[in-house]
Amino acid sequence: KDPVKYFYSDYVGGTLQDYVSTCLSLKTSETLVNPFRDFNILTYCGYIDTMDSSAVSLDKCFGGCIKLNYIPDYFVQVPITSMKKTFYDCVSLTKLPMLDTSSCTDFSLCCAWCGMYEIPNWDFSNAENMNEFARNAENLKHIYIDIPNATTADHMFAVCDNLTDASINIGRANSLRSLFYSSENLNHVSLTLYNNDDKPYIDLDSAFERCFNLENLYLWGFDENGYVSDLTSAWYDCHKLTAIPDINVSPDNLNPTNICGAFNYTSLVKFPKLNGYVKFNISYYPEKITCSTVQEIPKYNVCSVAYSGGLFFETPNLTTLGGFAGIDKSLDFKECPLLTRESVLNVFNNLAQSNATINLHKNTYTKLSEDDIAIAVNRGWAVRKVTN
Repeated sequence: KDPVKYFYSDYVGGTLQDYVSTCLSLKTSETLVNPFRDFNILTYCGYIDTMDSSAVSLDKCFGGCIKLNYIPDYFVQVPITSMKKTFYDCVSLTKLPMLDTSSCTDFSLCCAWCGMYEIPNWDFSNAENMNEFARNAENLKHIYIDIPNATTADHMFAVCDNLTDASINIGRANSLRSLFYSSENLNHVSLTLYNNDDKPYIDLDSAFERCFNLENLYLWGFDENGYVSDLTSAWYDCHKLTAIPDINVSPDNLNPTNICGAFNYTSLVKFPKLNGYVKFNISYYPEKITCSTVQEIPKYNVCSVAYSGGLFFETPNLTTLGGFAGIDKSLDFKECPLLTRESVLNVFNNLAQSNATINLHKNTYTKLSEDDIAIAVNRGWAVRKVTN
């Protein structure tokens, strides 16, 4: 039985036998790992008979075939177990084939740098590794994908320059680091976290960083079905973003969620409620909160922030603060002339015992009485008026 039913190409300088020889190994093998990697001028793939195989891996199968422009649906007619780098760098392939992916667990880098215009209706129900799945897929504009069992999806749609809207349903993905990093035209995102008895901890480090046009953000279930373990730079440079939903962060005060840079250079008017414990950094240098539009920051629990250099607020329109429960590092509000007396008292009343310093703009300082200032002083803090 011929292992190759149909196989055509415009390969110049080679023959069909070159491909037949490559495919002969499929007679006993259960893998299609990297068979065509070196055929960089392959333009067409036909049907492949996998003989007696009950399932195959397509790891790296067409990786680097930069001129490949057509693959028919179900060119392999048995279930696929892995698709790591299957269509990696297939920049001329604008439509991906339908395949039986119900048993596939690894989709990492599957379509990275691929030319497809949409994600096919593959079955992702058993997908576990979605890392860099469609990174740098520049033709993608719209995404709807359901990955209920994925555990990691780092850089899944990073640097997708033409992507405008995305909807992703996740069940227990622990890591979504740089999920949409630098997808500059992304405007609308909906992330839905399924109800999960395990209450997963989810890493959103840099998940939306440099999404300059992000305006509409929906995080369904993130305030009840799990916890976010890291928000470092999550929305850094999202210039058009005006609101972020409330989020459950770490419930463990010994392992607080890092929010260093999370809201910097956004257009937020109010920072989201973060239900749990947070830290701002773990360095000796002050952490800058840089947001010219923010007017309100709710109360945050910042217990156990070891080695923090303190917080410096570049927030000239900030008027309302809920305070920072448990903080014992320096606070600098010298660029916040609009802070209310009530907000400063919220800060004072939530301070831990410390010998740190609070700097206040002169306008704010003059709103305080001696008794007000004594609240902080009695906890070891120095309160200073900054006049320049």
